[in-house]
Amino acid sequence: LMTTTPHPGQYALEVLDLFPSDGNSGVDLTQNVLDIDLYESIFTSSISGTVTFIDTDNFISNFPVLGQEFLKLKISTPLTDGSGKIIDFTQNPLIVYKIISQDDFGNGGKINQLRFASPELIRNYRVRVSKSYKKTPSDIVRDLMGESHIDSNKELFIEESTGVRSIICPNVHPFQFIKHLVRESRSQSTGAPHYLFFENCDGYHFRSLQSLYDGGISRKLHTGEDGAFEENEQSEKMNHEFGRLLNY
Repeated sequence: LMTTTPHPGQYALEVLDLFPSDGNSGVDLTQNVLDIDLYESIFTSSISGTVTFIDTDNFISNFPVLGQEFLKLKISTPLTDGSGKIIDFTQNPLIVYKIISQDDFGNGGKINQLRFASPELIRNYRVRVSKSYKKTPSDIVRDLMGESHIDSNKELFIEESTGVRSIICPNVHPFQFIKHLVRESRSQSTGAPHYLFFENCDGYHFRSLQSLYDGGISRKLHTGEDGAFEENEQSEKMNHEFGRLLNY
């Protein structure tokens, strides 16, 4: 249960369901989970991560888990003002691509780890594009992320680029071609050439570093030690702790 005063690192795991690829009913793992690790970066094209859970019923074999399952995940994080970030992959489930069985956990139980990634990354490796374009790089990215290729229904944050290009996509994976476009793109509004292509929990981004800077400061962080605050300074302590880096 969530406490009224959240602490750094606290989260509410609302959904963690594993579904087989054949469409049959899934299994709720929320009571068995030990650790969830989500990885996103402005230098990677898709989200990835791991779920570590305790298996006391030989679940991996009986389900069975083959490495082609869908994972629905929803996490909410509390903030001091009562609002919070929601990470929601229930409408766009993640795909499990590897299972690792680890140490025994007493009474025949085992600790298992599922490794997952965005479905767009899996589709990317299954698709090759042979096509000629006469469009701006931003319009080409829209086409590659669309129904005929990656078929992503996630939100796209695309900064318009300048210059219509005549480009041939020579039978390569869509993300590989987009990486080429990143080096060729210039912003229509600022002329900035520093484009990035990445996914985060909000969706897919094809935009310049300058457009990220224009978004303003999300959070000021520090590397200080635990603060010494009196009880009547609880809100100040919370803000201090939420802004403290674990490592860098």
